Amino acid sequence: MEFNIPTKIIAGEGCVVANAKQLGLGKRCLIVTGHSSAVRSGALSDVRQALDSIGAGYAVYDRIGENPLLSACAEGARLARDTGAEFVVGIGGGSPLDASKAIAALAANDMPDPMGLWDANVNVNPPLPVVAIPTTAGTGSEANAYSVLTLDGRDVKKTYSSPNTFPRLAFLDARYTASLPERSTMSCAMDAACHCLESYLSPKSTVFGEVYALRGIELIAPALWSMADFGGEDDFAAYIAPQREALLTGASMAGIAISITGTGFPHPMGYNPTLYCGVPHGLACGMFTEAYIEYCGAAGGATGERLARFMRSAGMSAGEYAALFNRLLARADIRLSRGDVRLDEWVTNAGGASNFANCFAPYDTAGIRGLYETVCERYMTL
Repeated sequence: MEFNIPTKIIAGEGCVVANAKQLGLGKRCLIVTGHSSAVRSGALSDVRQALDSIGAGYAVYDRIGENPLLSACAEGARLARDTGAEFVVGIGGGSPLDASKAIAALAANDMPDPMGLWDANVNVNPPLPVVAIPTTAGTGSEANAYSVLTLDGRDVKKTYSSPNTFPRLAFLDARYTASLPERSTMSCAMDAACHCLESYLSPKSTVFGEVYALRGIELIAPALWSMADFGGEDDFAAYIAPQREALLTGASMAGIAISITGTGFPHPMGYNPTLYCGVPHGLACGMFTEAYIEYCGAAGGATGERLARFMRSAGMSAGEYAALFNRLLARADIRLSRGDVRLDEWVTNAGGASNFANCFAPYDTAGIRGLYETVCERYMTL
């Protein structure tokens, strides 16, 4: 049994500026962000202030979109090398944080083809140190080694990770999540909840991972109920404010849990609705959570017992948990166009994922098409 989470996590309001000296990982850095969230959340301003206070120079790469492209990471890596960056600061949701890890590795290894990221013969130098600052409460990317990237022109996601891709440092300040819209907040919270469930039901789970998965869902589940019961007024940001710190902490705990176990089949199943139909990642994973719960419950034995223990921590039955997810998905108003649901491609894309075996009751990949047909029909509009 091993437990190695080498990320130092500093949490609390104003923690970036208050701990500016912790950013002294080099004389220059590359700040990696999306198009607007780092500015809108106030995180970029705090990072600039902190870096200025310790005399560290920086350049900003703000071209990371949702489902970060490998080509964008290669472009960011070139900027890092050109500006002499010695470390990378990622600010944003899962996409900028995941991209930061890839950029750090590509910047340390000047390879002609960024696909070399997965080639141990050319990706030989350890990545630049990464500082992760989440502005969403969902992916837990700040606390794990995974970098999920989209391969250009192929509508395929591929995960890069190594023991060296854990962020060196992470700052958790719930204020940075306050500008997140309602639908995005729901999606991120569902993603974190999926991490907890899928980690706990993994045969790779250890007592260390279980602690984080169960405590994570204890923090996340009440906020999910609040979101499902919210009346739809315009002041969602103020309404959810008391839960934001719990969501951020729970999401990071979930990120630690999956760093030990990986995820189950809702994740690779959800990648296709995201890539082909634009369904946000957490909502896409949530689309397959009811089927995951039913499958694990039907397995009985040790799997059923673990599912029941997880639900006790969530404070509800398995049926209530599935119903909660469905209420949130209905609230998010997911709509799939029949022309975008390309089952042959989806089955091929998902079929090779190791996640299907990552459950105490391994899922038969032959059932992928049927599961897609059943779940997607519920959200089909055209």
